[in-house]
Amino acid sequence: MPASDPTGPIVSELVAEDPSFADILTDFVEQLPQRVRQFEETLEANDLGRFSSYAHQLKGAGGGYGFPMLTELGSRLEQAAQAAQLDECARMIDELKSIVARLVVLPE
Repeated sequence: MPASDPTGPIVSELVAEDPSFADILTDFVEQLPQRVRQFEETLEANDLGRFSSYAHQLKGAGGGYGFPMLTELGSRLEQAAQAAQLDECARMIDELKSIVARLVVLPE
């Protein structure tokens, strides 16, 4: 499926270039549901400082692991948290869940 397919799998650009990174990427992808829960918990607690910190981490990790859409979303999450846009933060958590569900380490 093309990368522009909004429902298709999202493959890391890093592993596409070098499959030897698959184990590291597997660990990263498997930890993402916990990161999503951290976003939800900090938003529920109205802890926008910690939420912003998690968003900043996602922004850096996304690019490092070959998922630029996570970098872009992390940046938007960080900006929304800093602007105290709670509804926008919640909407983007849903967007993050959708992306995380589509991440794959190796293309089929």
